[in-house]
Amino acid sequence: MSNLTEAYVLGLMAEVAHKLPVVQRDLAMAEDRVAAVGSELEKAAVNHQDAARSVRDCEENSQRNQRELAESNQAIAALHQELAAIKRKIDEIQSEMDREGKGQIFRRLRRERARQLNLQDEREEKLNVIQERITEIRGELTQLDEKAAHANDSLLNTRDALESHQQALPAPALYTQVFELGLSAAHCEFFLERDGKQWCESVEESIGWMVTLHEALRAGRYQLDRNSHFVAGRSTASAEAIYGAIAVGKLELADTMFRSVTDPNLFFHEIFNVFRVWCAGLWLTGDVQRLSNLLARYEFSEGLRGGYVQAFLGLLEADTDKVSTGLKDICRHEIELWQDPSLNRGLGVVNLGAVGIARLALDAGLRVAIPGNTVPDELVAR
Repeated sequence: MSNLTEAYVLGLMAEVAHKLPVVQRDLAMAEDRVAAVGSELEKAAVNHQDAARSVRDCEENSQRNQRELAESNQAIAALHQELAAIKRKIDEIQSEMDREGKGQIFRRLRRERARQLNLQDEREEKLNVIQERITEIRGELTQLDEKAAHANDSLLNTRDALESHQQALPAPALYTQVFELGLSAAHCEFFLERDGKQWCESVEESIGWMVTLHEALRAGRYQLDRNSHFVAGRSTASAEAIYGAIAVGKLELADTMFRSVTDPNLFFHEIFNVFRVWCAGLWLTGDVQRLSNLLARYEFSEGLRGGYVQAFLGLLEADTDKVSTGLKDICRHEIELWQDPSLNRGLGVVNLGAVGIARLALDAGLRVAIPGNTVPDELVAR
């Protein structure tokens, strides 16, 4: 299933040994800078979030008032039509009364005219109430415009202050680089030494960098619009961290990572990493129905996505063959991806997605076929 050899892995180990200390040093220096402005940065982040919330509140209140104003204007138009009809009715009754003079018909017409006059009074009273409310709404909208202008000015000021402090923050890519290089080192070391305990400790330590990154993203320390590729599970590193936590048996950590990484409002499952992150998360949270619905969307997918679909369908259906087929496809397609020299190729030495799913299968009482040496027996069967 793979072309892994000791010589190849030793070459990858040499690459990692050269790159990892450099990135670790850069990250350490950046974190030292952050420590010096930590409290100011936190305050700036909170102020910016408060300002953004004020802008949203103004927009929502303005939209709500605009809707009420439109509904009130429609109600006034309807009332004017009703009043015009009532007045015509009153005039018609008055004309009939003038023709009839006295008598029983006259008295009936007078009673009907009185009823119409009461209706007219009711409609005019209702009209006055709505007109008063429209005056209030227009006053509120004027105040909201002034408040919104102030809130937008505050948002710009707090954004400038936040961005000034954010210059001291480590670039998010530094966290993912240290994470990926740390994983690569752990995978290569395991391939050469077969020390599963040391591998688990190294993987968990590397995941800590992704936890730190996503906590910072959640806290608003980074501008999300400028770092959207790290948000909602888009990043390969985020997906690897979640499956890595599963692979080392830290399911609570995997669940915590899932909740930190994802956003239900950004469920862009068409993106492969988002898809596989949600597969893992929905399985961990026991949301079988949503997982089934997600897999059904891609039931006939091929390639790497198809492998994940088959594997998780196998977990849902307790079908060992489906899980095994899925693992085989995952390994076959991923080993090809990790041949790209521009990537941290050491990540392909151990297939965290396949190891994690195989561990989930064993937890569910399923004995699956191990597809190759990127899914080591020692890591699955611990």
